[in-house]
Amino acid sequence: MLVVSRRILICFFLMAMGLALGSCSSAEEKRTKYFEKGKALFEEGDYGKAVLEFRSAIQVDPEFAKAYRYLGECEVRRRDMQKAFGYFSRAVELDPQLLEAQLSLGYIYFGANQTDKTREKLSVILKKDPEDSKALVLKSLVLIREEQAQEAEGILKGLLAKGE
Repeated sequence: MLVVSRRILICFFLMAMGLALGSCSSAEEKRTKYFEKGKALFEEGDYGKAVLEFRSAIQVDPEFAKAYRYLGECEVRRRDMQKAFGYFSRAVELDPQLLEAQLSLGYIYFGANQTDKTREKLSVILKKDPEDSKALVLKSLVLIREEQAQEAEGILKGLLAKGE
């Protein structure tokens, strides 16, 4: 009787583990499905529907930094910079190496005349990729604002010479 009970317990344990492992891949599949659908809608310019898909991806995985980044991009295009700022901030909080979100925050800070914070974001990006053309354009804008036009011109000429 005791041997049968142990076997039953082992069977239940193995079934529970199988269900747990199966639900993990299922959750990741759902997250990916929502995210990919959101990206497709984003590319089509349907930002309202894209937001719904990215939010669904976040409901499945609340720490999915890329979905927060795309939510921020949707809100930029819908001209809600406050929401965009919140989403980009959450994205870089979850993944500081998500350079696209760092850059978007840099542009928001630049637009708000917060040059020091813009420079902080640029530092993160350019430390990882010193040739990032979008970050270099933002850096040149900061330099122009700080009346360092010659240095900005040098950066921009360098980008033009590379064909970027």
